[in-house]
Amino acid sequence: MIKDGVIDTAAGFTTPPEYITWNNGTVATQIGPDYLTGFFKGQAPAASGDWAVAPIPQWAAGDHADGQAGGSATAIMAGTKHPYADAVFADWFAANYPVQVQLYAGYVLAGANSYLNNPAVIDTPNPYFGGQAPMSVFRTMANYVNTSFQWAPNMTAVFADLQDNLQSAFNGSSTIEQAFVTTQNQAASNLRSLGVTVSTK
Repeated sequence: MIKDGVIDTAAGFTTPPEYITWNNGTVATQIGPDYLTGFFKGQAPAASGDWAVAPIPQWAAGDHADGQAGGSATAIMAGTKHPYADAVFADWFAANYPVQVQLYAGYVLAGANSYLNNPAVIDTPNPYFGGQAPMSVFRTMANYVNTSFQWAPNMTAVFADLQDNLQSAFNGSSTIEQAFVTTQNQAASNLRSLGVTVSTK
């Protein structure tokens, strides 16, 4: 599909070139999380009524696997008045699992559950999406997110390697499968260099 130009490998995620493809109809599908609905409405007004939300395609019929790459709970915002203090707190929070559990269980999840069970928010038809209630789709799929998922400690290196290897595949120097195998091997090697015991399949 890449060779045939079916998949756009040029427009970066949530960048102006991508917004143009949403707006002019040159992209027919976009995989992403619920917050993209706001991006579509704000960045592709000419496509109002042309988009709808659907569950992510499954490898096997009847499956409901879902996931979320997520953002960061410890990001430091540009323009903060106290960048050093913010960075120290972010580092402490990221390494303090008991505090994370308390925060998410006591506040974040409670707020999310309240949102997910609010019909006025979730089930209200959205004119931009042709009268569909897109959040109801995300609410259903949220039940299937694997909450035991954890990031590896070397994701910065993994992400950089994955970008490079996928770009090689997009350029025809390798295949998508080879890109993932190479990235996995690089990730394992990087972890070993950090003193982490790694076993691969």
